[in-house]
Amino acid sequence: MLTLRTLGGLSVLRGAIPLSGAVAQPRRLALLARVAVTGSRGLGRAAPMAQLWPDADEEHARRALNQLVYAVRRDFGDDVFTGANELRINPDVMTSDVGAFTDALDEGDWECAVTVYKGPFLDGFHLAEAPEYDRWADEQRDALVREYARALTKLADAEAQRGDPAAEVEWLRRLAAADRHDSRIALRLMQALSAAGDRAGALRHAQIHEAIVRAELGVDAGPAVAALVDRLRSESASSPARSSPPHGTQQMNGDTHPDAAAAVDARATPPARGRRRVVRRVASIGLPVAAAAAFAGWIALRAPHVPGLAAAGHRDWVVVSDVADAGGDPSFDRAVSLALTTGLDQSPRVAVMPGSRIDETLVRMRREPGTGPLDEATAREVARRDGARLVVVPAVARADSGYVLTARIIDPITDSTLAAELTRATNSAGVLDALDKLSRGLRRDFGESVWSLATESVPLPEATTRSLGALENYAEGQRAFGLRHEVEAEELWKAALRQDSDFAMAHADLGGLYYWYENRRPQGDAEFARAVALLDRLPEGERMLIRARIAGWRGDRSGAVHLYREYLLQYPDDRAALFQLGYNAMRGHEYADARAAFTRLAVVDSASYGVWVNMATVDRALGDFRAALVAYHRAFALYPDAATMGNMNNEYGATYVGLGMLDSAEQVFRTMLPNGGVQQRDGYQSLAFLAMWRGRYTAALSYVDSALVVDRALNDASGAARHVLFVAQLDYALGARRDARKSLASFDSLFRQTYLEPTLLMWAGRLAARDGDAARATVMMDSLERRAHLDSPEDRASLSMMRGEMALLSGRMQAAREPFAVAASLEPTEYFREAAAHGAFSDSDFAAASRLYGDLARDRACCYEGSEFVRVAPYWVGRAEEAQQHRDAAALAYRTFVDSWSDADTALILLRDARRRLLALAKQLGK
Repeated sequence: MLTLRTLGGLSVLRGAIPLSGAVAQPRRLALLARVAVTGSRGLGRAAPMAQLWPDADEEHARRALNQLVYAVRRDFGDDVFTGANELRINPDVMTSDVGAFTDALDEGDWECAVTVYKGPFLDGFHLAEAPEYDRWADEQRDALVREYARALTKLADAEAQRGDPAAEVEWLRRLAAADRHDSRIALRLMQALSAAGDRAGALRHAQIHEAIVRAELGVDAGPAVAALVDRLRSESASSPARSSPPHGTQQMNGDTHPDAAAAVDARATPPARGRRRVVRRVASIGLPVAAAAAFAGWIALRAPHVPGLAAAGHRDWVVVSDVADAGGDPSFDRAVSLALTTGLDQSPRVAVMPGSRIDETLVRMRREPGTGPLDEATAREVARRDGARLVVVPAVARADSGYVLTARIIDPITDSTLAAELTRATNSAGVLDALDKLSRGLRRDFGESVWSLATESVPLPEATTRSLGALENYAEGQRAFGLRHEVEAEELWKAALRQDSDFAMAHADLGGLYYWYENRRPQGDAEFARAVALLDRLPEGERMLIRARIAGWRGDRSGAVHLYREYLLQYPDDRAALFQLGYNAMRGHEYADARAAFTRLAVVDSASYGVWVNMATVDRALGDFRAALVAYHRAFALYPDAATMGNMNNEYGATYVGLGMLDSAEQVFRTMLPNGGVQQRDGYQSLAFLAMWRGRYTAALSYVDSALVVDRALNDASGAARHVLFVAQLDYALGARRDARKSLASFDSLFRQTYLEPTLLMWAGRLAARDGDAARATVMMDSLERRAHLDSPEDRASLSMMRGEMALLSGRMQAAREPFAVAASLEPTEYFREAAAHGAFSDSDFAAASRLYGDLARDRACCYEGSEFVRVAPYWVGRAEEAQQHRDAAALAYRTFVDSWSDADTALILLRDARRRLLALAKQLGK
């Protein structure tokens, strides 16, 4: 059964997999959507003729429509349409979401209707040279979103009549998301939130709504919203019992010191400390049955100072600011907030917003991330924008020779202090123990029980390091790494390890830097081994995360996915882990799982540009280039600088290639050139790929030469090695064998000077083997055997590829096919799939070769080295068909190849040979 998806995009799915290739051509999908909207009424031919071919006369438009209907029936089945004069989609062959939506509306099944509605009608779809169709789509989009809003209103009304404001809120949230500008909806949602006891939530939504209408419409939210805000704030001020200690004082748990109390609140009064000591002692010695029951009852009676956390079954986000006052000691600048983050992340009630997520929000706030401290005001604004419930603001004050450490819990909407904690350290050596006490006090304020603190906590000095200086260097390294200053991050993490060689997290992150960013795998493996040996001292969740991160860094994507899934069973609301699950599934080609993870994240965190970028990558892999383009535009609206990041820019431009918009792709790649450095190098590289896609290999060589100039200026040996191999690939295609061998000799020089990753060795070995250079191929093979990690599918694929190439080189054609097949199964990219097709052709299994090359020819993968195999695949289909004496099929394949490169370089060997063979076949066929 086929499904036409029109709500949230436009595609046809077989099962859960979107169809790609010719069947997904825009006009075919446009016709299906046009017919689907009419339902059982059917669609006459006049409307699509006028909308799809507005400039054609009636005869030409009718002929074009007949051809289009024929193509749709050929692709999806003769019975996909019923009717002759009027077209209807046959529900036995294809269903549509828009049909299900309108049926649910007709039946009054409002919940079914809103479940089916996944987004605006034909979201992101545009049909070139058909403005009438686009105008019709706009009208349908507006009509359907109004129906969606009507269904949500019906559901909210029903819950209001039942007296369930919490359920009403859920429908109203979706209604407000569908129409962000309607102040009446915003007002009703605020009223429902207030009725459900969530005044802070009502004020938060008011602030968000006011910001949206002011920014997008240039108007205020309206007097009714402002009046409700004033009333809610007044009520909050007059009834503080729910969120503040009695008599207007701030709660202070822990040891007291006069200077510290003044630093937080001059009116603050400490609680009795004897009870805390008793609780700590009882928890440490174990409990008789009767005492345990009494103790459990006491725990249950203690009310949190911040009620309502984790009420929805998941941990609430909090933002931890940088230290407000470091007491004159710069070693506290970032170590304090990092230590509190580590302690609070052990809580089952809250999750600290990751630094990378905060940076995204700062970009949307037009602020440069990482260039200054995250002060209290900025942290509050970040929390308000991203829906974090609370802000924690730490501070340090000098007290004689010691320190007093405090932390306030702030409501970012009302700016009121809900609770505060205080402790002290007699000297700098005791600061981490004091921060451990401080984080435990905050967790109590969040409603966590003493029993939970006693049984599910690892002391901060064990979870991080016992050296405050090491922690500060590690925190500064994280800041540098977030700013893409990898060299600075490396030096800071190495400094942290000199201060504490048992700092597991520093070993893990340094290993990841070596492995993934600096291509120094042996050093990375050594750091990973040290981190794993130290894991026993970490909290369970941190142990699981480090193992998962190491698996991902090493390229063991399936292992990483498994570990993240295990982790998420225990910590299901960890958004960072869910993101990594999706990322590793995507890199492991498990696209359905990846899309499911990113879809979940988009629901709870639609303001994360990283979610949309990876959603776009998954959509590209599934062949849904239009959906990918929509996702990229959402990402870049949130973070404009992402459009000129190397991989993102390359993949964004490649999406236009998938849509056949090559000039647009070139414009995207050229945005990188003025920026200099790595961005300029990556821009030249992408332009070279695009030129190769067009068959303009001479132009591609010029772009790669420019990239090499930048590589040398950057002293980037790995980048230079990749690019000299690319030059060799291009030269071989042009028949410049001597020049290609010079490039391979340059690679040999780089290979002797520096460590190069296994993938590059495989690529060099493959080029050498196909050139008949057994000596160089053997050196690459031997090096691969030593360097490949068997827990990395990518490394195993590279090793299998070279084993197949070496078998072919020695004349063992049949023996080559199994390792080629293994490589393609491990890494089903065009690069490895070409090897399987090449192996079949070399073994004279021309039927299999034609099928495998035919699969490659249907891809639209651009822009990387393996793209060449997609472009030349029709030529090899022709060769395989010709070898089977299928002259018509061979001629068709050669013609397809020649036509696709109509303005390519005439010196290309395969292109010249295809034209020669096409002429010979024409003579044989008498054409």
